[in-house]
Amino acid sequence: MLLIANDISAMNVALPSIERDFHSDISTMQWVINAYALFTAMTIVAGGALADMYGRRRIFFIGAVIFAVMSFVGGIATSDYMLIGARALMGIGVLYCGLQY
Repeated sequence: MLLIANDISAMNVALPSIERDFHSDISTMQWVINAYALFTAMTIVAGGALADMYGRRRIFFIGAVIFAVMSFVGGIATSDYMLIGARALMGIGVLYCGLQY
């Protein structure tokens, strides 16, 4: 939960600069936050099933890799849609990281 809260808080601070740099509007920037939360919520059941089938440790490391790679992709994003896609996949990665316990 700390990772999710930290990530969302950091994005809320950065959104005005991102909106200005990408020449976007506020409704598009809302999807930067919403995609993360939506994909996290959508994959909870599947993530739990995968953790039960393949082991929590393995799924944790897969989630950590997904989160790290998508964080990098989000950091080098050249458009708002690339950022939204990276944030959506980060939501999947953070969920799988949290399934360890």
